[in-house]
Amino acid sequence: MQTTASVRLTLSVLTIVFLLMACGPSDKERIRDMNESALVEQSFDPDALGGTISVFDIRDGDCFNAGLPSEYGATDTFEEVELVSCSGEWEYRVLDSFVVNRQGAYPGKDYFYDQAQLYCHRLWDFIFFPITESWELEDRTVQCLQESP
Repeated sequence: MQTTASVRLTLSVLTIVFLLMACGPSDKERIRDMNESALVEQSFDPDALGGTISVFDIRDGDCFNAGLPSEYGATDTFEEVELVSCSGEWEYRVLDSFVVNRQGAYPGKDYFYDQAQLYCHRLWDFIFFPITESWELEDRTVQCLQESP
């Protein structure tokens, strides 16, 4: 026979589960789930979702469109990108990322490109790196990007 406490605990857990199911995943989470599936299944989903997200929210494995300049030394900054399914058409994929273990004054873009040579996946074409303003806010992440073939 179950005690009142265990019945309450069971009901609480079930309530939380149902609430989480009702909320459902956000578009970003659904896109990321599709990207992970595409990597495993190598399939194309013609109904893939897309959505605009902050560059600070992109993660390893994400595919996105942004119209980035392809030349080294470009000084354009980007605040948002369009997250898209990797199983469809995309401009850039985040291959991997790393955190720069450096403090002090902003080291400049050449420093980040030198670090990319050491730490990025061999297929990298472009990087997102901190700008002066984000460096001052303790941003130290460099993301290694591959351009669409």
